[in-house]
Amino acid sequence: MFHLFHLGPLTFSPRRAWLVGAIDEHGGFVEPVVKEDLGEALERIVDELGDEEVALEPALAAFAPGLGVPVAPLPSYLADAPAVLAFSAVNAHESLPMGTGIRAFLEACRDYGSVAPWGRYRADQPILVHILARNRRTTREALVLGGNGEPCGLALYDRPGDALRCLGVLRTGDTRAARKWDAITLAFGAEPAWALSAIRTAFSLPEFPSVFRTRRGQVRATTEVELGALAVTLGAVALLASEPAGSEEPVESVLDVDGHEYRAIAVPPGAPSSLDPPPLSTSASRDQPRVRDTSAQDRGSRLRLPRREDLN
Repeated sequence: MFHLFHLGPLTFSPRRAWLVGAIDEHGGFVEPVVKEDLGEALERIVDELGDEEVALEPALAAFAPGLGVPVAPLPSYLADAPAVLAFSAVNAHESLPMGTGIRAFLEACRDYGSVAPWGRYRADQPILVHILARNRRTTREALVLGGNGEPCGLALYDRPGDALRCLGVLRTGDTRAARKWDAITLAFGAEPAWALSAIRTAFSLPEFPSVFRTRRGQVRATTEVELGALAVTLGAVALLASEPAGSEEPVESVLDVDGHEYRAIAVPPGAPSSLDPPPLSTSASRDQPRVRDTSAQDRGSRLRLPRREDLN
């Protein structure tokens, strides 16, 4: 059984379009369809599914008689499918596993936003972060964004020291020059409204999370591993921001996505630290960083999402 749902309208002055997605009972998506006419989009995706059983979400009930298919709500365990698809489409994630990794990231965004770390840390207070992402260890630097009037979010720089260098350039207004420092950036915003509506419904996020990767002067979408590394960093910084003021103890966040382990140890700004990462813990103890453990279960399959230019 495939459940069909829609997102939109996607507004491109003077046009608008609709995005129709389909997901099966196991959480596997098929390639979505984007068309200016919602009825045509539904007809196309039903035709492409052939003899498969299909059900329309209740909001599409008016199209059911013409298509000859029943109406049924998305099962509760698939209720966040529109949000996952909206995030993927806006952030141009064409080949990420649908569901699990994105779901874990959106949950991390919710937890990060609920702590509001920009009320505690300024953008000129870099946080050293030791990361384990699928057996690869790196030491990076995070900046909490939002404390100085910029959009709230977080920037995760590949190399310690780059955060303040980039910040200095950004303060001159030269955003293009700032691209030479490799980083993954998360910024929350009010647009696009159609995507924010889906995200807010499923994850209670007040703003939409836009994510992009700068590397060697180019801007591109994040990979699956980069998104996981950012998600576990959000968890560590959120945990750090919830610690008592003046604490100099590092904290550790743990995330499991489809059996792949992600860990991040965050060191408070100004605390004694070393670029050599401490041992990443296997269990919490008094001598180890405080640990926050989350996991995500596999409900997705791989999919080619529409390219950003397809939505223009």
